[in-house]
Amino acid sequence: MAAQKLYPRGTVKRIVKAHSNRNMSKNADILIFLDYMLFMQELMREASIRSRKSGEKHISANTVRKVTEVRHLRKHCADSRDRKACHRILVCYHGQKPLSMDMKGE
Repeated sequence: MAAQKLYPRGTVKRIVKAHSNRNMSKNADILIFLDYMLFMQELMREASIRSRKSGEKHISANTVRKVTEVRHLRKHCADSRDRKACHRILVCYHGQKPLSMDMKGE
């Protein structure tokens, strides 16, 4: 009896090669898949928290979209030189001080 596959390895390899135009080492697709799964788990956890806080009974596409917008802003601000301006944007958007931002000197 053959073992059940967790994901299509060939498909992951083709997608990565198409986007990077490079071949992958032997088990790099496993790490990519695991990283993807961690991202999805964190995204759903944050969307679940946000939907509960807003009184929704289910996670909606709009809730997931809002969570990804905040995550994108946080990533942009982490890379930005003007961290105070980004912090003000996040406070206005999110309504509170973002916990994951390390705002030293404020």
